[in-house]
Amino acid sequence: MGIYTSNKRETNRLSRLFSTRIHKYDRFYAMYLAATTTETLTWTSNASQTLGGYWFQAVPNDGDEFSWQVILDAGVYSFGWCGLTFNNTAKIDWYLDDVLIQSGQDWYSASIAYGVTKTFNYSIPSEGKYTVKLKVNGKNASSSGYYLFGTYMEIKP
Repeated sequence: MGIYTSNKRETNRLSRLFSTRIHKYDRFYAMYLAATTTETLTWTSNASQTLGGYWFQAVPNDGDEFSWQVILDAGVYSFGWCGLTFNNTAKIDWYLDDVLIQSGQDWYSASIAYGVTKTFNYSIPSEGKYTVKLKVNGKNASSSGYYLFGTYMEIKP
C-alpha cells in the first residue's frame, strides 16, 4: 500500500503497488507500508507528527532495509525522508539500484523532534526503473538504538 501524489493531476492513489513514473512536475510519496522490508513495521498515531503518525520497526536492528521501485526520468531529484529524530535512532544509507548515493544520514537527537525532513539531491543519468533503498547502517555514538521512525519517503524533481 502507499500514496502517490501528482501536483499536476491532483490525484491520490491508495493501496497501490509501485512502479510509478515521476514526471517533471510530480512528486512521489511512499509510505513505509509500501516498502519491501526486512522488518515487521508498527504504526503509531501521533498528532505532533506530519500526517498524524509514523511507522517504525517492531524490533530494530542494524542492517534493516526498506525499498521501493520507481520509474524516473533523467534529471536532478531531491530525495527526502520525513520522520522524527530521537535518542534511540539510527543512521541510514540511501541506495539507488544497490549503488550508495547518500551515506550516514543521522537521525539522532537528544530530545524528540517531530516532522523532521532530511533531503539531498542526486542526478539520475537516464530514464528507467530504479529501486530506492534505505538501509540502517550504524548509529550515532550517543544513540541507544537502531530505530528509523518515518511517515514517508519523497522524491521530487
